[in-house]
Amino acid sequence: MPTPTFDRELQRLQDELLTMSTMAERALVASVDTLKRRDLAGAQQLIALEQQIKKKRFAVEMDCLTLIVTQQPGDGYMRTITAILEMATELEHIGACAGDNARIPSMVVEPPLVALLPDIQCMATAIQTMLRRVMQAFVHKESALGQAIAAEANQVDALYSNLYQDLLTLMKNSSRKNGSRTTVNQVRYLSRVVRNLKGASDRATRVGEWAALTVGTGTPTELIPQAG
Repeated sequence: MPTPTFDRELQRLQDELLTMSTMAERALVASVDTLKRRDLAGAQQLIALEQQIKKKRFAVEMDCLTLIVTQQPGDGYMRTITAILEMATELEHIGACAGDNARIPSMVVEPPLVALLPDIQCMATAIQTMLRRVMQAFVHKESALGQAIAAEANQVDALYSNLYQDLLTLMKNSSRKNGSRTTVNQVRYLSRVVRNLKGASDRATRVGEWAALTVGTGTPTELIPQAG
């Protein structure tokens, strides 16, 4: 039987995870905005935020382990604590994707390829929506999480495929026309941004899988349909 202290600590852990998720999603969306505006000061703030997310992950991890050792929770509660541990790790990786994006504006000497930025921003916004949906489902123990997250992930995958093809076409055309080194570099940098966003989407899907574990049975990959 869980004690009042255990309940309070578990609630605090969930609140910390929500805070961490908010930080990660904000960093990811802002990282695209800093690139668009080539905002070097804003980029440095996001790199600092990446480190804050990392520190929070370690704090959540330590608190989870302390709760397990001191309270020895039963199987049902262990599922939730395990999910929090894994979700915190995935959120840290999303923060790292945002941090890597934030390092790119300092390498871009010309405005990035403007025509591609709306779709890149759509990718970041879709991942933000995924994370918010996941965390809401986690807090409210919504069992119908899988289909919703799979749909969001498919949207990101479609944007990624289109952007990859656009970037590949730009690179080929630039090579055929002996294009400037600046264009080639911009394609490389934007490819890195897009790959980071795809990686963040995959991590957000994993967060959804672990959230589903708290309301279902089986392993995470059995609980949520895979995108694609």
